[in-house]
Amino acid sequence: MQDDPVSSTGVSIGTGITSSFVAPEQPLPSDDGAGTITSSQARDAFERGTVLKKAGLFKRAAVYFEHAAQDPVYTVKGLAQMGLCFKLSGNMAEAVIPFQRAVQAASGAQKKQVPILYLLGKTLESLGRAEEALETYRWIRGVNPGYRDVADRIERLSSRRVNAKPRTLPNASSGAWTGDLVKAWQDLFRMQA
Repeated sequence: MQDDPVSSTGVSIGTGITSSFVAPEQPLPSDDGAGTITSSQARDAFERGTVLKKAGLFKRAAVYFEHAAQDPVYTVKGLAQMGLCFKLSGNMAEAVIPFQRAVQAASGAQKKQVPILYLLGKTLESLGRAEEALETYRWIRGVNPGYRDVADRIERLSSRRVNAKPRTLPNASSGAWTGDLVKAWQDLFRMQA
């Protein structure tokens, strides 16, 4: 394999995110072999990713955004854009990790976290992961109560939980009934919160 950090079968450029996306047609800027890139290489990768995303070439754009995310200046933006590319190309499950990593990278900068958390919440919701989406929206509400339609989403997801089929307790003869009982109580308290 060449020095190109992207193979033709998948992506893994040191951020821990692996994808089935294809390599870009143009080679990525080379790195120093230690997995780091210069600021100008990161800027170029981010700009290429942006152009490709605007052209609707989400798979190729994601590769460039991942590469740009190796530079601390572009970490949050690169990961967020990468997650958005996965989402726009229909790969919702793959979008979750870049969004989560972007939120982590933006820790301490709530203004940057909120829009990414909103995208993460919507992605989790579309995957049927309502509890995680609800938790994400509640965090957003705690920081910015009027952000977009977060209040409506919380209300809708909370009403789904209340209307959900009640959980039945397991047979007392099973060995794990105490753990299930504790979980049932925890679920009950969460519904009242």
